Amino acid sequence: MHHIENNNYKQIYFPDTIKKIINYLDIEKKIIWNDKYLKFIIYDEYKEITNFRLKANLNKKDMASLLNVNTCTLSKWEKGISKISRKNYDKFKLLLDLQNKKENYVFNDNYLLFLKNNPQIQILNYIKKEQVDIKEFSKRMNRHPINIKKMINGRTTITRKQYYKFKELLKSQELGIITSDPYINFIKTEQANYIYKFLKNNNMSRAELSRKLSVGRCTVERWIRNEIVISKKNYYNLMNFVNEYTK
Repeated sequence: MHHIENNNYKQIYFPDTIKKIINYLDIEKKIIWNDKYLKFIIYDEYKEITNFRLKANLNKKDMASLLNVNTCTLSKWEKGISKISRKNYDKFKLLLDLQNKKENYVFNDNYLLFLKNNPQIQILNYIKKEQVDIKEFSKRMNRHPINIKKMINGRTTITRKQYYKFKELLKSQELGIITSDPYINFIKTEQANYIYKFLKNNNMSRAELSRKLSVGRCTVERWIRNEIVISKKNYYNLMNFVNEYTK
């Protein structure tokens, strides 16, 4: 049965045709389904997705975020308009298995809890408390200001990756560790001047620094212009490189 999928194992080929063949040959009761994905696709068992979502008390946006897909994609699956890929089915099956083992599993996901508790208000509260504008906040999040505005307006959902970035900023603020976290201090006050002065004092080009840190030259340029914030990983790489270079 695996041969009815394409080479990338993404989408099953002509499930309706396969179903007609099974019915024509009258072999439905003789088939032993050792691949639940194929059975799910051929017999359009998409109600499982809707049932899971309703049982977990999730709206479509939250469910889509769990599976890391677009809300419209999820809607098409539930309506049977499009077929779920094996990769996404495996993600859904994992959630389904976890739900069966532990009824409240979904609500133990901090990312989902964040989405359910007015993320827009949390973002606005952070901005207000830090006394920064949208442009400055977008730099801290490494996102374009337009994307941040869409998040605040509820037009787009903050991704799990962006949530972890925001959680890092929020934790620093809430725990009052701004002054004790060198990375936070760096991105708030020193980033542009520090990198620019290091390059100037050591007669080093932006291209050379970018090669040492394995990032693009444009990325270094944007750090210096304060257009984006250096990630924590690149910050530590930079500090290690500077320490080694200036020994």
